[in-house]
Amino acid sequence: MLKQTLTKQRETEIEKQIYSTYKASSYYVNLAIDKLHFVDKDWKILGWDIIKLQKCRVSSVINNADRRLYLKQILEYDIHFFLSQCMLCKYARRYSLDEESLVFDFVARYYPNFKFDYTHSSHTNYYVVRKGWIEDLKALTSSNGLSSLLLTCIKENDQFNAIYSDIICNISQFKNEIVQKGKLQTKKKLFLKAYNAILKKQVDLNDYVNLYDICAYMKMSYKSFNTFLSWFYEEERMRLSIFFINIVSTIDQRKRFYIRNTPVLKIKIIKL
Repeated sequence: MLKQTLTKQRETEIEKQIYSTYKASSYYVNLAIDKLHFVDKDWKILGWDIIKLQKCRVSSVINNADRRLYLKQILEYDIHFFLSQCMLCKYARRYSLDEESLVFDFVARYYPNFKFDYTHSSHTNYYVVRKGWIEDLKALTSSNGLSSLLLTCIKENDQFNAIYSDIICNISQFKNEIVQKGKLQTKKKLFLKAYNAILKKQVDLNDYVNLYDICAYMKMSYKSFNTFLSWFYEEERMRLSIFFINIVSTIDQRKRFYIRNTPVLKIKIIKL
């Protein structure tokens, strides 16, 4: 049944769920074999004492000895990605940013060539896997700092410690951009709030809202609003259907806003 489900067009909900689960599992297996070397190509376990494994009691709780082993193996083969994700978590929470996008932007800029073929689609799946590691291994404290065990594993190895220091330095450089992203995120929420508030009040039923009305609601200058509008479009166009027009029912002599060098005056937003 599994083979049939994977090779044919998925139609039923159970077939789609089986395929989705299998695909998600493949990322864990791929990381275990090709990236972290937990097992070799012949499925032989690496890094553990087989006798101890046979005697161990299966538990949903990972003890500290095993946590240390997992963390050291992850640091050995995935330190740039794993630590970046751990250390950026608190900034994503602080500035209400999408954590996955923040990690992607940071790693793509500072560590683009380490061990993984780095595309946005692969990042999304591996990001979910690493997030599971972070939670299961309790790599972060309740305040989103690095756990004492993770810090100990880093400090015990000079190479790990050097990379850790490098990531700290790069995050320090990246922080101004994080703050700007946070400010834009706040403006985005206000922009959508303004759009919906004006849309509810207007008589026009075509769902287009005048951009000058939104600009006034947000209390922004023409220049600042136009810059923000361009950013908003590029940031959200893959998540929202955004339409612009330059047509009004009466003559409007005000300057147009510009999206990709095209003059616009009204906007319509539809959730995908």
